[in-house]
Amino acid sequence: MRFLEPGQGYAVDFTQGFGKTRRPAFGETDDEEIGGEGGFWLHDEIGAWGSFENAYRAWHRGFPIHSRCNNKAIPSNRLMGKAINSSLAIFGLRIATLVLRFALTIYITGSIGLVALGLFGLITGAVMLAPSLLGLGLNFHLVRDMVSDDMADSLSVLRHRLVARVVAMTVGTLVFVPAWVWLGHDIDTLFVLALIVAWGEAIGLDLYLALTALHANFAANLSVAVRSALWVPVVALLGLLDPGYRTLETVMAGWAAGSLINLVAVLYWCGRNGMFSRTDTDISRNWTRRVLPSSLAIWPSDLALIAITFGDRFILAALISKTALGLYVFFWTFANAVQTLVQTSVLTPSLPRLVRLHREDIDRWRQKSMRLAMPVAAAAIALSAGALVAIFVGHVFLPELQFPWAPVIAGCIFLGACLRLVADTFSMALNSAGNVRRFASLNILYAAAILAACWAGAMAGGLIGSVIAMAAISLVFLVLRGLSVAAEGRQPAASAPPTG
Repeated sequence: MRFLEPGQGYAVDFTQGFGKTRRPAFGETDDEEIGGEGGFWLHDEIGAWGSFENAYRAWHRGFPIHSRCNNKAIPSNRLMGKAINSSLAIFGLRIATLVLRFALTIYITGSIGLVALGLFGLITGAVMLAPSLLGLGLNFHLVRDMVSDDMADSLSVLRHRLVARVVAMTVGTLVFVPAWVWLGHDIDTLFVLALIVAWGEAIGLDLYLALTALHANFAANLSVAVRSALWVPVVALLGLLDPGYRTLETVMAGWAAGSLINLVAVLYWCGRNGMFSRTDTDISRNWTRRVLPSSLAIWPSDLALIAITFGDRFILAALISKTALGLYVFFWTFANAVQTLVQTSVLTPSLPRLVRLHREDIDRWRQKSMRLAMPVAAAAIALSAGALVAIFVGHVFLPELQFPWAPVIAGCIFLGACLRLVADTFSMALNSAGNVRRFASLNILYAAAILAACWAGAMAGGLIGSVIAMAAISLVFLVLRGLSVAAEGRQPAASAPPTG
């Protein structure tokens, strides 16, 4: 699935392979522009809008329109909306979200303890598993089919996706809760809150992708912030004012509240735009039944990506102490932040360019893909070094934060993160080439190998053995993905646009 970062000026064609006419994405301009502000031309050559009515609808939603007829820009009456949807505003919101998640890790470590941080890591992994496990791969088609000039088409598709999501989550809940009790566990407050968050995150992911498809990029990122971060200051303040609130239950209550507020806000907006009152369109009719077979083909890859990110902590929880697990989650949180920053600032903006290069010149695509690994590696190493220094400074000079310090474990975790980022560069290149089969198979193999390495390493050498083994596997798959990109670069350019 490929998303367009605002301001890049490259189209990401979500309709490839579905027999539809390509049109520029929101924010893409034609070969020239007048007025210097960017925007859309009123033209019919490539079917960007198709009619003045469609162009007016886009302008009314706050996007600037330029006319070739009189060489004058039609001013938008929503300049504030344009500013909000700028790359800088979205990047600032992402950084703020990341900082607040950092603050949550620091708060739990210093106020509740490493053991609680390890348990929170397990809950987070279980919660994040739900969207993919019960998603059936349907989100692979959600964004593609929601890209439409007609809001009725888009929201009708979303309505079908949400119905499928609620059905799947209901079945999953009815299976999981009795199984949890059968295994001898209690249904306590923490379990109920985690279940609420799992529902909120699963539906919240669908709504996030829907907002992205509707090109409401700031709203999409605000949705993520509301459900995952903006509640953190409230929880931390409660804990600082009253020690009785320094519990995981309070943290999970804040997360659950953020998830529910996000659902209410986004669903209210969708309802105001007719999602619940409009009838099916040609695009949305029997949508779930129509796309489910192909969605199930990509579903294992979705599960593999989640297993790569969160599966290791469940294996470690069974093999190492609770304190050691908390230590791992602590350093993993910082390493994951490095991955997130590099992915959003270097990798994601490069994807549309690689898509276009693969269509135009496969040799240049291969060279660009290989060269891109260098700035990714440099950024990852620099940010990792900075994070390690910050952790060390906190450990030595701010003992009240209770930062742990284990240089070998931390070094291996950050090394693994750097290797995964370079490997992700080559994986993204395969994605841009539309090589879905190789992309998915490598993800699945990597997930199996990384989990096996985690188990074998932990059995042989505890936490240190586990992180060393996982870093070694990341290096192996970095090489395999790099070889796959090189092999793809030797293939003749495809006659049809990629479908992945």
